Amino acid sequence: MDNSQESVALTLGLPGATDSMFVWTDNTTAFIAIPGVPVKPQTAPGGVGRINISSGATTATIGIPGAHFLVPSPDGSKILVISDIANTVTVLDPNLITSGSPLTPVTGAFDKPVGAVFSADGTKAYVLNCGPECGGVAASISVVDMNTSSVPAPPTPIPGGATIALLQGTSLFVAGTPSAPLNDCAGATPATAATSCGRLTVVDTSSLTSGTPVPITDGYHNHMQMGANGQLFIGAHTCANIKIAGGEQRGCLSIANTATGAIIAPPDNGDVTAIEPIPNRNVVYVCEGGALRIYDTTTDALQTNPEQPNVVGQAIDVKIVDF
Repeated sequence: MDNSQESVALTLGLPGATDSMFVWTDNTTAFIAIPGVPVKPQTAPGGVGRINISSGATTATIGIPGAHFLVPSPDGSKILVISDIANTVTVLDPNLITSGSPLTPVTGAFDKPVGAVFSADGTKAYVLNCGPECGGVAASISVVDMNTSSVPAPPTPIPGGATIALLQGTSLFVAGTPSAPLNDCAGATPATAATSCGRLTVVDTSSLTSGTPVPITDGYHNHMQMGANGQLFIGAHTCANIKIAGGEQRGCLSIANTATGAIIAPPDNGDVTAIEPIPNRNVVYVCEGGALRIYDTTTDALQTNPEQPNVVGQAIDVKIVDF
């Protein structure tokens, strides 16, 4: 989209369906993970497509069986390619695609990996092993040494589940929903009528030790953003919505106060499909249940002045445009 003209600038034809893509540091190249694309001589489908976003041309397709999720390093020099079906992680060097061997398999065992978070200096990547929530054995965090493309230490168990994470200093906030009976809502504050709850776990990356998981709304957690005033917004889909007339109402959004540890589940039903903090303001935009909501991080409640916007249609996503 051309923002200045408010028109379609280019339509890109992708070689297959994707759940993960990003624009590279040169602002003219996009990388996309395509789990179903056939790449010869591979017998199993899957690969990473490189696209010129000025012309729309696919300039390379790098074969990686089951490639599903892409996580770029902070400087863009490396890309972690995660194949959850194959339980593998591969390091892709974008600068070697046309002039060398761009792929380095990461040595180490993984259990249904679904994402990763890089350290600020790019030397470590914390890979999220989804485990039972994705049909695996045990949820955990595997630390990849990017200098050696290996996992030098055993994974850190995360009994509360690990599908999304955010790194703040040495604290890695990890959310997920464990399997029954560990997914009960015992200890939830405030108490809830929900019979299933997810968990938020804080991992100290300096010692790789995890704190006690605290109950949050359940579902598959795939959105997490830090708002102003240390308010951590966590979103999920396919959660247990609670709608009691005159009583508790909650959906798939949780807000954690990282200073006090308090957890709030706002009274909106539905899947969370977007979370976007607004820089230099005490507000966070959230799409939940097809509605656009604006939260005040000083109260963890819906903004009242000005009033909530009435968006026509189904609000699915929201992004800050950098002018």
